[in-house]
Amino acid sequence: MKKLAMILATTLVAGLTAQSAFADQEVGAKLFIAKQCVTCHQAGGKGSGPFPKIAGRDAAFIQENFLNIQAGIRTKGMSSVMKANPGVQSVTKEDIANIADYLSHLK
Repeated sequence: MKKLAMILATTLVAGLTAQSAFADQEVGAKLFIAKQCVTCHQAGGKGSGPFPKIAGRDAAFIQENFLNIQAGIRTKGMSSVMKANPGVQSVTKEDIANIADYLSHLK
């Protein structure tokens, strides 16, 4: 069952990576705040304490990890805290692509 979930997540990420070619960084920046990502990952995705820096990471990496947390596949570290955030459950694939594109262009 876990393998099936990983395969599905990987397939979704492949689709999201293609979608990120049409992502909007400005929208991603606004969503990063609106969906409360900034609360833990700090302004500009710089991270703090147990919350990792995600600025400058590859957009596909961000999307894959987000989907795995959202789907309950990734459960280690602070994943349970992130999954409990109401903003995480309401984020669409398009939102994820926009947020990931925004973060991937930061340093």
